[in-house]
Parts: sequence; structure tokens; C-alpha cells
Amino acid sequence: MDEIVKRIQALARMAFVLSIGALMLGFIAFLLSWIAPSEDGKGVPLLLLAPGIALLLAGIILLVKALRSPADKWQDTYRTCVKVLGVIAVIAVAAIVLIAVIVAERSNIWQLILVALIGLQGPLALLATARHMKRAVSA
Repeated sequence: MDEIVKRIQALARMAFVLSIGALMLGFIAFLLSWIAPSEDGKGVPLLLLAPGIALLLAGIILLVKALRSPADKWQDTYRTCVKVLGVIAVIAVAAIVLIAVIVAERSNIWQLILVALIGLQGPLALLATARHMKRAVSA
């Protein structure tokens, strides 16, 4: 029983860490919009909106799953969360690409690329978390 409790607590900790990542991306976006040199650069921080929302949504889902799932079904809970995190990561990457295409016309391309790379850290964190959870189930 102690192992099961640790697994569910680990799920809640992962949710907390993903939410902190969303907060950090939001703070970076706020700083970028605040220090933008011109009106054209104000759209670039929108690239961080999708991965920030994705991290926050994933954190909420993991927390709800940790609180609502029966303790003896932790493997099924982890498997479900792995699938959900993968889908959210793919959607976030698609949103980043779409926003980059829309904003590309009126902003510096190098600035856009650098901010997009920062934004891709959100989906990469989701995929890394999903991989970690998948390994925990198979172990």
C-alpha cells in the first residue's frame, strides 16, 4: 500500500512542477512583451501562450487524476495520463507553429526563432514527463 501512495503522490508532484513551468513561461512572455522595442515585437510573446496553457492544463489534469483515481488502479491512471500528455504536447507544438507563421510577417525572424525554441520546452517537458510515467508503469 505504501508503494501505491508514493505513486499517486508522485503524480501530484508532477502536476505541481508542470504548473510551475507554466508560470515561468507566462513570466517570460510578460517580460518579452514589456521590453519589446517596437509594436511589431509585441506579437512574439504569443508563442509562449500555447505551451504555457498546455503545461497548466496538463498540471490540472494530473492533479485531478491524482486526487480522483482509486489507489489500486495507479497503473491505469498513469497509462491514461501518458496518452493525454502526448496529445497535449502535439497540440501545443501545432499551436506554436501556427502562431509563428501568423506572427512571422511583422517580426524579426531571429527573435521569433529564439522565442519559439523557448516555447518548445513546454511540449518537451510534457513528453519527458509522459516517458517517465511510462517507464514507471513498465518497471
